Amino acid sequence: MIKLILSSSELCNKVANISKVIANKNSLPALNDILFQVSENKVQLTAADMENQVTTFVSAGVEGTGVFGVDAHLLLNSLKELPEQPVDIYVDLDSCKLCIKYQNGKFDMPVRCNEEYPLCPEIKGNNSCTIKSETFHRIISKATGFVEVDELRPQLGGVYFNFGERLEVCATNGHQLIKMNTVYTGDSKGSLLLSIKACKLAGIFAGKQTDDITIRFDERNASFELADYSFVCRLVDGRYPNYNSVIPTNYKDNIIVGRSELTSALKRVMVFTNNQSCLVKFAVNGFQLKVAGVDIDYSRSAEESLCCTREGKDVTAGLKGSFVLNILNSLETDNIKMFYLSNSSAFLFEPEVSEDDFNILCLIMPMLLND
Repeated sequence: MIKLILSSSELCNKVANISKVIANKNSLPALNDILFQVSENKVQLTAADMENQVTTFVSAGVEGTGVFGVDAHLLLNSLKELPEQPVDIYVDLDSCKLCIKYQNGKFDMPVRCNEEYPLCPEIKGNNSCTIKSETFHRIISKATGFVEVDELRPQLGGVYFNFGERLEVCATNGHQLIKMNTVYTGDSKGSLLLSIKACKLAGIFAGKQTDDITIRFDERNASFELADYSFVCRLVDGRYPNYNSVIPTNYKDNIIVGRSELTSALKRVMVFTNNQSCLVKFAVNGFQLKVAGVDIDYSRSAEESLCCTREGKDVTAGLKGSFVLNILNSLETDNIKMFYLSNSSAFLFEPEVSEDDFNILCLIMPMLLND
Protein backbone atom coordinates (compact mmCIF):
# COMPACT_ATOMS: atom_id res chain seq x y z
CA MET A 1 0.00 0.00 0.00
CA ILE A 2 1.22 3.46 -0.93
CA LYS A 3 -0.06 6.57 0.85
CA LEU A 4 0.52 10.14 -0.34
CA ILE A 5 -0.48 13.41 1.34
CA LEU A 6 -0.27 16.40 -0.97
CA SER A 7 -1.86 19.66 -2.11
CA SER A 8 -4.82 19.26 -4.45
CA SER A 9 -4.05 22.47 -6.36
CA GLU A 10 -0.34 21.68 -6.81
CA LEU A 11 -1.12 18.20 -8.12
CA CYS A 12 -3.85 19.56 -10.41
CA ASN A 13 -1.58 22.27 -11.84
CA LYS A 14 1.30 19.88 -12.49
CA VAL A 15 -0.98 17.27 -14.08
CA ALA A 16 -2.64 19.94 -16.26
CA ASN A 17 0.73 21.21 -17.50
CA ILE A 18 2.38 17.91 -18.34
CA SER A 19 -0.76 16.27 -19.78
CA LYS A 20 -0.49 18.66 -22.75
CA VAL A 21 2.17 16.24 -24.05
CA ILE A 22 -0.31 13.37 -24.30
CA ALA A 23 -1.69 12.75 -27.80
CA ASN A 24 -5.43 12.47 -28.46
CA LYS A 25 -5.03 8.95 -29.82
CA ASN A 26 -2.35 6.52 -28.64
CA SER A 27 -1.53 3.05 -29.92
CA LEU A 28 0.09 2.29 -26.55
CA PRO A 29 -2.52 2.45 -23.73
CA ALA A 30 0.12 3.43 -21.17
CA LEU A 31 0.61 6.75 -23.00
CA ASN A 32 -2.88 7.83 -21.90
CA ASP A 33 -1.62 7.87 -18.32
CA ILE A 34 0.31 10.08 -15.96
CA LEU A 35 3.07 7.87 -14.60
CA PHE A 36 3.64 8.16 -10.84
CA GLN A 37 7.07 7.08 -9.58
CA VAL A 38 6.96 7.16 -5.78
CA SER A 39 10.23 6.93 -3.86
CA GLU A 40 11.03 7.49 -0.19
CA ASN A 41 11.06 11.30 -0.31
CA LYS A 42 9.52 12.43 -3.61
CA VAL A 43 6.84 11.82 -6.23
CA GLN A 44 7.81 12.12 -9.89
CA LEU A 45 5.12 12.62 -12.53
CA THR A 46 5.71 11.76 -16.21
CA ALA A 47 3.65 12.25 -19.35
CA ALA A 48 4.67 11.28 -22.88
CA ASP A 49 3.75 10.54 -26.45
CA MET A 50 5.89 8.61 -28.92
CA GLU A 51 8.28 11.55 -29.49
CA ASN A 52 8.11 13.77 -26.40
CA GLN A 53 8.34 13.21 -22.66
CA VAL A 54 8.11 15.58 -19.69
CA THR A 55 8.73 14.98 -15.99
CA THR A 56 8.06 17.06 -12.91
CA PHE A 57 7.84 16.60 -9.14
CA VAL A 58 5.22 17.30 -6.49
CA SER A 59 5.79 17.81 -2.78
CA ALA A 60 4.18 15.05 -0.73
CA GLY A 61 4.27 13.09 2.44
CA VAL A 62 5.13 9.55 1.36
CA GLU A 63 4.54 6.11 2.84
CA GLY A 64 5.66 3.21 0.65
CA THR A 65 7.20 3.14 -2.81
CA GLY A 66 6.09 2.00 -6.24
CA VAL A 67 5.26 2.84 -9.85
CA PHE A 68 1.79 3.10 -11.35
CA GLY A 69 -0.12 4.92 -14.09
CA VAL A 70 -3.37 6.90 -13.76
CA ASP A 71 -5.57 7.95 -16.66
CA ALA A 72 -4.62 11.61 -17.22
CA HIS A 73 -8.06 12.76 -18.38
CA LEU A 74 -9.87 11.14 -15.46
CA LEU A 75 -7.37 12.37 -12.89
CA LEU A 76 -7.38 15.95 -14.16
CA ASN A 77 -11.18 16.19 -14.37
CA SER A 78 -11.55 14.89 -10.83
CA LEU A 79 -8.99 17.30 -9.36
CA LYS A 80 -9.83 20.57 -11.14
CA GLU A 81 -13.19 20.95 -9.35
CA LEU A 82 -11.64 20.58 -5.89
CA PRO A 83 -10.83 23.70 -3.88
CA GLU A 84 -7.34 23.96 -2.42
CA GLN A 85 -6.96 21.40 0.37
CA PRO A 86 -4.70 18.54 1.40
CA VAL A 87 -5.77 15.21 -0.09
CA ASP A 88 -4.83 11.66 0.85
CA ILE A 89 -4.09 9.23 -1.97
CA TYR A 90 -4.07 5.50 -1.28
CA VAL A 91 -2.78 3.09 -3.92
CA ASP A 92 -3.13 -0.69 -3.70
CA LEU A 93 -0.73 -2.11 -6.27
CA ASP A 94 -2.05 -5.67 -5.74
CA SER A 95 -5.61 -4.81 -6.77
CA CYS A 96 -4.57 -1.87 -9.01
CA LYS A 97 -6.91 0.55 -7.25
CA LEU A 98 -6.45 4.20 -6.28
CA CYS A 99 -8.51 6.19 -3.79
CA ILE A 100 -8.32 9.99 -3.39
CA LYS A 101 -9.86 11.15 -0.10
CA TYR A 102 -10.66 14.81 0.39
CA GLN A 103 -12.64 16.86 2.92
CA ASN A 104 -16.16 15.94 1.77
CA GLY A 105 -15.72 12.67 -0.06
CA LYS A 106 -13.50 10.43 -2.14
CA PHE A 107 -12.71 9.28 -5.69
CA ASP A 108 -11.97 5.66 -6.63
CA MET A 109 -10.32 4.83 -9.93
CA PRO A 110 -8.23 2.05 -11.47
CA VAL A 111 -4.48 2.32 -12.02
CA ARG A 112 -2.14 0.49 -14.37
CA CYS A 113 0.52 -1.54 -12.59
CA ASN A 114 3.63 -3.13 -14.08
CA GLU A 115 2.92 -1.44 -17.39
CA GLU A 116 5.46 -0.83 -20.13
CA TYR A 117 6.10 2.90 -20.27
CA PRO A 118 8.50 4.32 -22.89
CA LEU A 119 11.97 4.96 -21.53
CA CYS A 120 13.27 8.51 -21.70
CA PRO A 121 16.01 8.68 -24.39
CA GLU A 122 19.52 9.44 -23.17
CA ILE A 123 21.21 12.53 -24.57
CA LYS A 124 24.67 11.51 -25.80
CA GLY A 125 27.66 13.82 -25.83
CA ASN A 126 28.29 17.07 -24.00
CA ASN A 127 26.49 19.60 -26.21
CA SER A 128 24.72 21.99 -23.85
CA CYS A 129 23.94 25.68 -23.48
CA THR A 130 21.97 27.96 -21.20
CA ILE A 131 19.49 30.67 -22.11
CA LYS A 132 17.07 32.80 -20.11
CA SER A 133 13.63 31.21 -19.86
CA GLU A 134 12.00 34.54 -20.68
CA THR A 135 14.06 34.87 -23.87
CA PHE A 136 13.37 31.27 -24.90
CA HIS A 137 9.63 31.70 -24.34
CA ARG A 138 9.75 34.91 -26.38
CA ILE A 139 11.49 33.13 -29.26
CA ILE A 140 9.02 30.25 -29.31
CA SER A 141 5.94 32.49 -29.11
CA LYS A 142 7.09 34.32 -32.24
CA ALA A 143 8.51 31.40 -34.25
CA THR A 144 5.49 29.09 -34.03
CA GLY A 145 3.35 31.59 -35.94
CA PHE A 146 5.56 31.18 -39.02
CA VAL A 147 5.45 27.38 -39.17
CA GLU A 148 3.06 25.38 -41.32
CA VAL A 149 2.85 21.59 -41.08
CA ASP A 150 3.39 20.04 -44.53
CA GLU A 151 3.81 16.29 -44.94
CA LEU A 152 5.71 16.83 -48.20
CA ARG A 153 8.16 19.25 -46.53
CA PRO A 154 8.43 18.10 -42.90
CA GLN A 155 11.48 20.31 -42.26
CA LEU A 156 9.34 23.43 -42.74
CA GLY A 157 7.06 22.15 -39.98
CA GLY A 158 9.77 22.81 -37.40
CA VAL A 159 11.80 25.59 -35.85
CA TYR A 160 15.54 25.65 -36.52
CA PHE A 161 18.07 26.50 -33.78
CA ASN A 162 21.69 27.18 -34.72
CA PHE A 163 24.21 27.65 -31.90
CA GLY A 164 27.17 29.68 -33.15
CA GLU A 165 28.61 32.95 -31.93
CA ARG A 166 25.00 33.73 -31.03
CA LEU A 167 21.87 31.62 -31.02
CA GLU A 168 20.12 32.01 -34.38
CA VAL A 169 16.53 30.80 -34.73
CA CYS A 170 14.55 30.55 -37.96
CA ALA A 171 11.01 29.50 -38.87
CA THR A 172 9.30 29.65 -42.26
CA ASN A 173 6.40 28.20 -44.23
CA GLY A 174 7.92 29.08 -47.61
CA HIS A 175 5.95 32.35 -47.93
CA GLN A 176 6.93 34.19 -44.76
CA LEU A 177 10.02 33.86 -42.61
CA ILE A 178 11.29 35.02 -39.24
CA LYS A 179 14.92 35.04 -38.13
CA MET A 180 16.01 35.91 -34.60
CA ASN A 181 19.35 35.89 -32.86
CA THR A 182 20.25 36.37 -29.24
CA VAL A 183 22.97 35.67 -26.71
CA TYR A 184 23.40 32.40 -24.83
CA THR A 185 25.87 30.84 -22.42
CA GLY A 186 27.98 27.84 -23.39
CA ASP A 187 30.74 26.73 -25.73
CA SER A 188 28.77 24.06 -27.62
CA LYS A 189 28.20 24.59 -31.34
CA GLY A 190 25.63 22.83 -33.45
CA SER A 191 22.05 22.90 -34.63
CA LEU A 192 18.73 21.25 -33.93
CA LEU A 193 15.31 21.20 -35.60
CA LEU A 194 12.31 21.00 -33.27
CA SER A 195 8.83 19.94 -34.32
CA ILE A 196 6.04 22.46 -33.86
CA LYS A 197 4.53 20.39 -31.02
CA ALA A 198 7.87 20.15 -29.21
CA CYS A 199 8.36 23.92 -29.60
CA LYS A 200 4.97 24.77 -28.18
CA LEU A 201 5.42 22.40 -25.26
CA ALA A 202 8.91 23.68 -24.44
CA GLY A 203 7.59 27.23 -24.68
CA ILE A 204 4.76 26.47 -22.25
CA PHE A 205 7.13 25.03 -19.66
CA ALA A 206 9.63 27.88 -20.11
CA GLY A 207 6.82 30.42 -19.70
CA LYS A 208 6.12 29.11 -16.21
CA GLN A 209 9.72 29.60 -15.01
CA THR A 210 11.93 32.56 -14.18
CA ASP A 211 15.25 30.72 -13.99
CA ASP A 212 17.54 29.89 -16.90
CA ILE A 213 16.83 26.90 -19.14
CA THR A 214 19.56 24.41 -19.99
CA ILE A 215 19.39 22.86 -23.47
CA ARG A 216 21.24 19.61 -24.17
CA PHE A 217 21.18 17.91 -27.55
CA ASP A 218 22.69 15.27 -29.81
CA GLU A 219 21.89 14.18 -33.35
CA ARG A 220 18.51 12.64 -32.48
CA ASN A 221 17.15 14.21 -29.30
CA ALA A 222 17.13 17.39 -27.25
CA SER A 223 16.32 18.07 -23.61
CA PHE A 224 15.18 21.26 -21.88
CA GLU A 225 15.89 21.31 -18.18
CA LEU A 226 14.15 23.83 -15.96
CA ALA A 227 13.70 24.21 -12.23
CA ASP A 228 10.33 22.39 -12.17
CA TYR A 229 10.22 20.52 -15.47
CA SER A 230 12.46 18.34 -17.62
CA PHE A 231 11.32 18.00 -21.23
CA VAL A 232 12.90 15.61 -23.78
CA CYS A 233 11.91 15.47 -27.46
CA ARG A 234 12.94 13.78 -30.68
CA LEU A 235 14.38 16.07 -33.34
CA VAL A 236 12.99 16.36 -36.86
CA ASP A 237 15.10 14.44 -39.38
CA GLY A 238 16.49 16.09 -42.48
CA ARG A 239 18.38 19.22 -43.53
CA TYR A 240 16.83 22.62 -42.98
CA PRO A 241 16.76 24.93 -46.05
CA ASN A 242 19.51 27.54 -46.40
CA TYR A 243 17.30 30.42 -45.26
CA ASN A 244 20.10 33.01 -45.34
CA SER A 245 20.34 32.61 -49.11
CA VAL A 246 16.81 34.01 -49.59
CA ILE A 247 17.26 37.01 -47.28
CA PRO A 248 18.44 40.02 -49.32
CA THR A 249 21.31 42.05 -47.94
CA ASN A 250 21.49 44.91 -50.46
CA TYR A 251 18.13 46.61 -49.94
CA LYS A 252 18.23 50.39 -49.39
CA ASP A 253 14.73 51.62 -50.24
CA ASN A 254 12.57 51.64 -47.12
CA ILE A 255 9.79 53.30 -45.20
CA ILE A 256 9.28 53.79 -41.46
CA VAL A 257 5.69 53.62 -40.21
CA GLY A 258 3.96 53.24 -36.84
CA ARG A 259 3.32 49.60 -36.05
CA SER A 260 0.06 50.05 -34.12
CA GLU A 261 -1.33 52.43 -36.77
CA LEU A 262 -0.52 49.99 -39.58
CA THR A 263 -1.91 47.07 -37.59
CA SER A 264 -5.22 48.84 -36.98
CA ALA A 265 -5.54 49.95 -40.61
CA LEU A 266 -4.69 46.47 -41.88
CA LYS A 267 -7.32 44.82 -39.67
CA ARG A 268 -10.00 47.18 -41.01
CA VAL A 269 -9.00 46.75 -44.65
CA MET A 270 -8.78 42.95 -44.37
CA VAL A 271 -12.52 42.82 -43.65
CA PHE A 272 -13.06 43.80 -47.30
CA THR A 273 -10.60 41.36 -48.89
CA ASN A 274 -11.21 37.93 -50.34
CA ASN A 275 -11.27 35.40 -47.48
CA GLN A 276 -9.06 32.92 -49.32
CA SER A 277 -6.34 35.15 -50.79
CA CYS A 278 -6.46 37.94 -48.17
CA LEU A 279 -4.65 40.06 -50.75
CA VAL A 280 -3.84 43.61 -49.60
CA LYS A 281 -2.36 46.30 -51.83
CA PHE A 282 0.52 48.26 -50.30
CA ALA A 283 1.39 51.44 -52.22
CA VAL A 284 4.21 53.77 -51.19
CA ASN A 285 3.79 57.19 -52.78
CA GLY A 286 5.91 60.02 -51.43
CA PHE A 287 5.43 60.14 -47.68
CA GLN A 288 2.23 58.13 -47.68
CA LEU A 289 1.57 54.40 -47.39
CA LYS A 290 -1.80 53.41 -48.85
CA VAL A 291 -3.27 50.10 -47.71
CA ALA A 292 -6.18 48.83 -49.83
CA GLY A 293 -8.26 45.72 -50.17
CA VAL A 294 -10.96 44.61 -52.59
CA ASP A 295 -13.29 41.65 -53.00
CA ILE A 296 -14.61 41.72 -56.57
CA ASP A 297 -17.04 38.86 -56.00
CA TYR A 298 -18.98 40.83 -53.38
CA SER A 299 -18.33 44.34 -54.79
CA ARG A 300 -16.68 45.65 -51.66
CA SER A 301 -13.44 47.51 -51.08
CA ALA A 302 -11.56 49.63 -48.55
CA GLU A 303 -8.43 51.75 -48.39
CA GLU A 304 -6.56 53.80 -45.82
CA SER A 305 -3.57 56.15 -46.00
CA LEU A 306 -0.85 56.41 -43.36
CA CYS A 307 1.96 58.90 -42.95
CA CYS A 308 5.44 57.41 -43.23
CA THR A 309 9.08 58.33 -43.60
CA ARG A 310 10.54 57.20 -46.93
CA GLU A 311 14.05 56.69 -48.26
CA GLY A 312 14.21 55.65 -51.90
CA LYS A 313 11.66 55.07 -54.64
CA ASP A 314 7.93 54.45 -54.60
CA VAL A 315 6.56 50.92 -54.89
CA THR A 316 3.22 49.14 -55.24
CA ALA A 317 2.89 45.48 -54.31
CA GLY A 318 0.40 42.88 -53.16
CA LEU A 319 0.99 41.18 -49.79
CA LYS A 320 -1.04 38.60 -47.92
CA GLY A 321 -2.72 40.57 -45.13
CA SER A 322 -2.74 37.78 -42.55
CA PHE A 323 1.01 37.23 -43.03
CA VAL A 324 1.76 40.93 -42.63
CA LEU A 325 -0.40 41.04 -39.50
CA ASN A 326 1.51 38.08 -38.09
CA ILE A 327 4.79 39.91 -38.74
CA LEU A 328 3.57 43.11 -37.11
CA ASN A 329 2.47 41.20 -34.02
CA SER A 330 5.94 39.68 -33.78
CA LEU A 331 7.98 42.89 -33.87
CA GLU A 332 7.00 44.49 -30.51
CA THR A 333 8.15 48.02 -31.38
CA ASP A 334 6.59 51.46 -31.83
CA ASN A 335 7.82 51.89 -35.41
CA ILE A 336 8.70 49.29 -38.02
CA LYS A 337 11.04 49.58 -40.98
CA MET A 338 9.94 47.98 -44.27
CA PHE A 339 12.63 47.38 -46.93
CA TYR A 340 11.81 46.66 -50.57
CA LEU A 341 13.38 46.46 -54.01
CA SER A 342 10.47 45.89 -56.42
CA ASN A 343 6.92 44.54 -56.46
CA SER A 344 8.21 41.04 -57.23
CA SER A 345 11.00 40.81 -54.65
CA ALA A 346 10.81 39.90 -50.99
CA PHE A 347 9.77 42.57 -48.47
CA LEU A 348 11.73 42.80 -45.23
CA PHE A 349 10.38 44.00 -41.89
CA GLU A 350 12.41 44.85 -38.80
CA PRO A 351 12.14 47.17 -35.77
CA GLU A 352 13.25 50.74 -36.35
CA VAL A 353 15.59 50.39 -33.35
CA SER A 354 17.17 46.98 -32.68
CA GLU A 355 17.83 45.58 -29.23
CA ASP A 356 21.42 44.80 -28.26
CA ASP A 357 20.77 41.24 -27.09
CA PHE A 358 17.80 40.32 -29.32
CA ASN A 359 17.57 40.94 -33.07
CA ILE A 360 14.63 40.07 -35.27
CA LEU A 361 14.01 40.13 -39.02
CA CYS A 362 10.89 39.08 -40.94
CA LEU A 363 10.45 38.41 -44.64
CA ILE A 364 7.38 38.02 -46.83
CA MET A 365 7.05 37.19 -50.50
CA PRO A 366 4.70 39.42 -52.56
CA MET A 367 1.56 38.26 -54.40
CA LEU A 368 0.38 39.12 -57.90
CA LEU A 369 -2.00 42.09 -57.96
CA ASN A 370 -5.16 41.81 -60.07
CA ASP A 371 -4.94 45.34 -61.54
